[in-house]
Amino acid sequence: MTRALGIDPSLTGTGVAAIDSSFHTGPLFTVQTIKSFGHKGDSLRARNDRIRRIVDRVTQLALDTDLIVIEGPAYASSTGSVWDRAGLWWSIVDTLLLDHHHVAVAPPTVVKKFAAGKGNAGKGLVSVGMARLWGEECQCANDNEWDALTMATMAGQRLGIPGIPTRAHHTATLDSVAWDTEREAA
Repeated sequence: MTRALGIDPSLTGTGVAAIDSSFHTGPLFTVQTIKSFGHKGDSLRARNDRIRRIVDRVTQLALDTDLIVIEGPAYASSTGSVWDRAGLWWSIVDTLLLDHHHVAVAPPTVVKKFAAGKGNAGKGLVSVGMARLWGEECQCANDNEWDALTMATMAGQRLGIPGIPTRAHHTATLDSVAWDTEREAA
C-alpha cells in the first residue's frame, strides 16, 4: 500500500489528510484536525508543550507514509503568534526529516492554485475546488482540513496512486512544489 500525507500546520487546529492506495476500492482518504488550545499570555513552557503535543500527534499520523507535503510558511504574515507558528513548522519538519520521511514543501499560493486554479484564491474556493475534484464523499470540517487534503492529493499524484482525480492545471502546479528530490533519488 502507498500512503500520501498532507499537513496544514496551525497552532489551533493542524489539518492532516492521508490518502492510501487500495487495490480493491481505489484510493481512500481520511482528514482530521489536531486541536490545540492556548492563550496569548501563556508561559514559555506552556507554549512549548503545545507545539510538542501537535508535533507528537503529526509524527504518529505520519507512520508508514511514503511522501508528505506540508504547506510552506506565509512569510508576509505578521498577525497572530508568528514565532510560535514558525517554531511549530520547523519542529514538524525537523521531526519528520529526523524520522527519515520524504517531505516536500508547497507554498500557500501553490496549494491554492492546485485546489482552485488560482494562486490568490480564498479559502472558500479551495474547499469548492477540492469538493468538485473528490466528489460527494469529500467531507472536511474546516479550512485546515481542506488545505491538508489538497496537499495529500498533490503527494498522491506525485506517487502515482491510481484513482486520484486530476485536473489539467495540476501537472504545472506540481512543478512549483519543493520536492524532496535528494531522498527520491536514494
